[in-house]
Amino acid sequence: MVNSEIKYIRKSALFLTILFSIAFALVKAQTPEQTYEFALFQSRQGNFDIAIKSLKRLQFFDDQNSFPGVFKALADCYFEQSNYENAYYYYDLASVQHENDSLLPVIVARKVTCNLFSRQYQEALIDLLSFNNKLNPLQQRQFNMLFGITYFYLKEYDQSKYYFGQCSVALKLQQPENLDKSFLKVRRIEKRYNPNVVKVMSMIVPGSGQMWAGDYRNGINSLLLVGGLLSTSVALSGSLSIFDSMFIIAPWFQRYYMGGYQKAYEIAKTRQQSEKNKVLANMVHLLNQTTTP
Repeated sequence: MVNSEIKYIRKSALFLTILFSIAFALVKAQTPEQTYEFALFQSRQGNFDIAIKSLKRLQFFDDQNSFPGVFKALADCYFEQSNYENAYYYYDLASVQHENDSLLPVIVARKVTCNLFSRQYQEALIDLLSFNNKLNPLQQRQFNMLFGITYFYLKEYDQSKYYFGQCSVALKLQQPENLDKSFLKVRRIEKRYNPNVVKVMSMIVPGSGQMWAGDYRNGINSLLLVGGLLSTSVALSGSLSIFDSMFIIAPWFQRYYMGGYQKAYEIAKTRQQSEKNKVLANMVHLLNQTTTP
């Protein structure tokens, strides 16, 4: 019985050795060109993890930099996976080592987009200002659009408006008439949902700031909780001293009162950004329609 088990183990080990040898030979037989094409094919099919592994293997063995497109291909894979940190890293390498100058505007635009998605607005602006290559009209429109978006998130609205206007100028078209109205709306939104004002409102009347920002559920909860605690404190004062009743209620009152106006600040900040994003998306959509050749 023991001998038969040993023979079975030996046969299994031999089979696995042969199998791994064949697989290794197949991998070894694949040329760098074939590996590159295989990776690009997998990327087109949406198999980004497989493509990344193949591209990284090719990158590791490519001492002569025979495949400069590897960096952009890697960056594109990471970008499609919404891994903007790694995408930016490889786009940055691609922008330095890529031999095709005509692709540089595309690579830099993707670098900027990665920073915008990562909310690295200052870094996005630096990349835009650092690029001095000549651009064709369509590329210039794209860069103007990126400048407009970047300055918008930096709250430099005059600069943002200028570059959004240039999106039309680049193709010799008239500036959309409602561009001024859009930026006026942004300023009204900032005033309407000012987080500091909303915070003070909730400090004076608990819940009022949240409701002013449009969050009635949290506003009513805050009002009822703080109001209930005050009522409880008054009720307890009939059987306990004012000091004792306040001592019991104060920690809870402080927690819900302070938590209420702090939450009001965050609600207003989120609502403000959400409304501004809608205006921005509408402007970008309008400009894309207006400036389409």
